[in-house]
Amino acid sequence: KMTKESNLVKTLNSCETMGSATTICTDKTGTLTTNRMTVRGAHVAGVDVEVPTGGSVGKAMNDDSRVPGGVKKLVADLCAVCTMNESGIHYEEGSSVPMFQGNPTECALLKMAEEMGFDYKVIRNQAAGRSPYTLDKGSAKVFT
Repeated sequence: KMTKESNLVKTLNSCETMGSATTICTDKTGTLTTNRMTVRGAHVAGVDVEVPTGGSVGKAMNDDSRVPGGVKKLVADLCAVCTMNESGIHYEEGSSVPMFQGNPTECALLKMAEEMGFDYKVIRNQAAGRSPYTLDKGSAKVFT
């Protein structure tokens, strides 16, 4: 049946695995050629954030009055704290084009937080146990 629908499947295990998937994330060529990803949609606090053509999810979420301010802050905090220190955004002097460093998915989330009006570096430095400035206020957790 899969072959008749032009689906090439080498093992049935992959079919069983995909049958239980609820979300499929795909990659476009831009990520492979420029090492960039972009957040293109969001469903936050029961709200489908509507993004105008050519607009950004972060700005649209920030401008959407249906998303409570506390939820916006929580989203930005999660983007900043739950990403690796190796992932970040910087700008060359005189340029408005962001340079991504590290994991492209994490950089896309950090860019969204930035577009929402939050500085991920400040959030990271204020998170208990996350930075040298807050080590005495918390402890880093290691899961194995």
